Amino acid sequence: MRLVPIGGRIKSASVGLNHLYVTNDVVELNTELKKLRKKPMIELLEAFFPSDITYLKQMMRGVGFYRPVLKTDQGMAGNFLPFYINPNHSNTDLSVRKICKEEGLAIPEAYYLSDQKIVESVQREFNAFNLRKVDEMLQRIGSTRRADKGRAPFFLIRPALPNKEIVFGQDLIKRVSNLVNVLLQDVIKRASEEEKKYSGCCQVDNLLYCQADVFILSDGTVTVEQINCPDVGMFLNEIHSPFSKILPLVQKIVGSLQKVVCRVLVDNINSKQIAIVTRNQVLENQEDILELMEMESLKKGLSRHGVELNIYSISQVDRIPIGQKVILLNVDYQDGQSKIVFDKHCSKELTFYPNPFFQRICQNITGLQEVTVPSKYHHQFLDIIRSMPKNDDAVFKIWHRLEKLLCGYGVNSDIINADIDFEIVPIFRRSLHSWRILNTRIGRYNGIPQIKLRLIPACPQNLILTSDSGPRLHVFRFMFVK
Repeated sequence: MRLVPIGGRIKSASVGLNHLYVTNDVVELNTELKKLRKKPMIELLEAFFPSDITYLKQMMRGVGFYRPVLKTDQGMAGNFLPFYINPNHSNTDLSVRKICKEEGLAIPEAYYLSDQKIVESVQREFNAFNLRKVDEMLQRIGSTRRADKGRAPFFLIRPALPNKEIVFGQDLIKRVSNLVNVLLQDVIKRASEEEKKYSGCCQVDNLLYCQADVFILSDGTVTVEQINCPDVGMFLNEIHSPFSKILPLVQKIVGSLQKVVCRVLVDNINSKQIAIVTRNQVLENQEDILELMEMESLKKGLSRHGVELNIYSISQVDRIPIGQKVILLNVDYQDGQSKIVFDKHCSKELTFYPNPFFQRICQNITGLQEVTVPSKYHHQFLDIIRSMPKNDDAVFKIWHRLEKLLCGYGVNSDIINADIDFEIVPIFRRSLHSWRILNTRIGRYNGIPQIKLRLIPACPQNLILTSDSGPRLHVFRFMFVK
């Protein structure tokens, strides 16, 4: 796969790490974080806007307290920034940049039909981060619904800019490209093994484009977090905001990437009719505005080449004409209905891009160092992390037991993503509270799932982005094409 030498977007946490590093003493830290959960700083509260006090208290008691700091989300809990690639640069400047400008961007959900004047009013006030006014407007609109995604009438995102552009040169691009391709070869190997078990033979991967999330640190360390196959990114082309000054800068990059991707799709699929498959909820309940906009962006891009894109949900795969070429968007392979995709693939009635076995493996593979807690030690591990120490001495004893266990497993990172059956739980190593949340999430399963600890290589000293609330956890999303 070839890295597209244009640029991409940085996915950043919306809150810095300072409050997690106020002290090296684990007893003092647990005391300070307990106070902070009861009285959160404004940056944490903003990450869950719009919310009522009951929801905020719930978030601060649970995983929400860590999400805006230890994850790189698309919505209010994160920021996104542009980065650039200049193949003519030999060496990359990895000096620290500070986030100096931020905007609010309000995207009307697909189900929400409203007067354009109301939409523009919300967009104007949210662009300037006048959250009180926006909240008043949303209260008047009063439109919410039951849904996994898109419950409110607007999806809110936060573009930002650093005080100095981040431009990658040949040195970093070569390393990113090599590491991503090595990981892709591993995916191909595992997918082939899975497909052989399923059908007795295997077909080619049919990977035409993907997006890699990569940690690049100020000391030059490069680590692939995950490969998104394909996930969304081109949706940014479909956002219309007359007030944003940052969005056009990102759209210039994304527009160029879209042209490259559509050209690759046209050249490799070689058909005037292409189908695309998404999750049922996206079409039936219009639940994921980013996915809907992604498909619209692809549809427009392909139409410029005279190619028609027809959209189907998983439950409609039977309606796709035999022999059709099919792009798989973000399919949920936990959904039992996804079996039809594998069956249609193995029978060769439909040709999927990518091979569904490849896509499924890609969803659960990482380039991060990963430690699996042995199943025979699950109960010992859970006994420690569920502990509720009553005093400072008890906090220290529990922490000492946990540290001994983690060091024995080779866990050497402060920031950890616990992968439990396709769910990622962010953990700050020195916070016993965050480990208790992991135990709570595991308790929701029927039996104990496999527990994999993914070690994030970042720490405050090696992050390129910083802010008023401290260094920001962030990844760079690169586009790759065949």
